[in-house]
Amino acid sequence: MATLDQLAATSCGEPVSARERVYLYLRQQITTGEYAPGIRLVEEQIGEELGLSRTPIREALQRLASEGLVERIRRGHLVVVRVDDATRAELHELRVAFDQVAAKLLTAKTHSVDWDALHALLIPLGSAVEEHGIRSSQYSMAHLELHIAINRAAFSPITSSFFERQVFLYPTDDYVQQTGHEPVSQHRNLLHDLASGDLERASTAMRIHALRGHGNTTIL
Repeated sequence: MATLDQLAATSCGEPVSARERVYLYLRQQITTGEYAPGIRLVEEQIGEELGLSRTPIREALQRLASEGLVERIRRGHLVVVRVDDATRAELHELRVAFDQVAAKLLTAKTHSVDWDALHALLIPLGSAVEEHGIRSSQYSMAHLELHIAINRAAFSPITSSFFERQVFLYPTDDYVQQTGHEPVSQHRNLLHDLASGDLERASTAMRIHALRGHGNTTIL
């Protein structure tokens, strides 16, 4: 079984630490509603799910508590706070806007982007789908790593580090189960559009991808 460590990001030659990966993953699960408000977060259970020791999980939970996304109701008991639908909708509007900027920047420097490295991230994405399914933590992390890598390619290190703190903008909604939107092929097509050098094509692809990712089945 693949572990979270085996799905470490390698874009730009800089792997993401286990502590950072589990933090990004848990933050995404909370802000996208995958972890429902009020559920208790137990270190042992999360560690078993992600294949990690308790130390990075404990540190990630402490960090989430300091951000107000996790609440300590009594000693040793942490629960998820409520992130309402309106807030999630606002966050998604930001994601669409950010992606348009990423498309513009990538179009301006297509020849300097390591597209092979980005396409290589489709391999763990496909493996996660085949071995664990799209509702698994393995798929969620592989999907997240791909979008982090796209942003790293588009933006400067300082700007991309900001986006890595906004991972909740990249949920793994059930649009990937729709006919014609198999997860690996639709992300491969997205990379092809971004590498085209055509701003309109790249921008449109990013917008449609983001809107489908928000659960839309019809794109206007």
